[in-house]
Amino acid sequence: MADKKTQAPTIRLDEAPPLMIAELLYEHPPLFDTEAFRRRLAIELPRAKMVTGGDKASVTLVAHEDHLIKFPDGRTLPAQTAVMLGSPLIAERFEAPLAQTWGWAEAREVVGRCGYQILVSELMTHTIDRKVRLELFLATLCEVFAVAMPDAVFCQSADRIIEPEAIVRARLATDLAERFAPFLNVRFFRPDGGAPDDALMDTRGLTAVGLPDLQIHFQGLEPTEVAAHLYNCGFYLFEHGDVIEDGHTIQGLTPNQKWTCQHEQSLAAPTRPVVDFDTGEPEAAG
Repeated sequence: MADKKTQAPTIRLDEAPPLMIAELLYEHPPLFDTEAFRRRLAIELPRAKMVTGGDKASVTLVAHEDHLIKFPDGRTLPAQTAVMLGSPLIAERFEAPLAQTWGWAEAREVVGRCGYQILVSELMTHTIDRKVRLELFLATLCEVFAVAMPDAVFCQSADRIIEPEAIVRARLATDLAERFAPFLNVRFFRPDGGAPDDALMDTRGLTAVGLPDLQIHFQGLEPTEVAAHLYNCGFYLFEHGDVIEDGHTIQGLTPNQKWTCQHEQSLAAPTRPVVDFDTGEPEAAG
């Protein structure tokens, strides 16, 4: 999919493009061999070109030349993935993401040992189909892994820490939801000033690919069941787009539950567009 040529949609210079970004975390300084990376790209992504990088370069750009964006003045540039060798990092900055990381019990311990990073980021991709973007990002990310395998990965757009092996498995998966899974997270909060059982849950990761995230403020529901439902809804939006209309309902946790949908601004930071699910009485909170 990543090798199929796409037309050049126009990019506006005043738009703030959302990006998929991953910070690769290392216990020891990573040895990123750009020539080995170039050789791997020639085999695994033959239509991509490494346009910068060298023994002493801190930034390596991978140009996906079959996937072009067009500027208003008529210029075109290929979508790119940047690989940036980072400065030593402070593990404490990952405290908030670790609090919203699920499914990897050793995450805190591993991140606590890390002091170095390589940052991998999309550039000029937000006008390209999100499924193509995922293919390009996953493919390039895994080629970086092959040259310098990290100990942990901070998926910025999903606000989560994840095992590198989970991203490799996603790259090999045939199911679209499994491929996007590392870049979607469900967060859980107890809002200040609310009732003891008030809960707020939302997704992170959808806005990075041009879609609204999801949000639900509730009480009296089982959080693990709500989380599973939000994941399923998030995967549905990634596949089909923002097809949920304001005022329409979706099924809740049981066939008898109907949740009303409304596009709003998020309650939890960062401020971003979300589709809010109103559970109705008696589960609605806030």
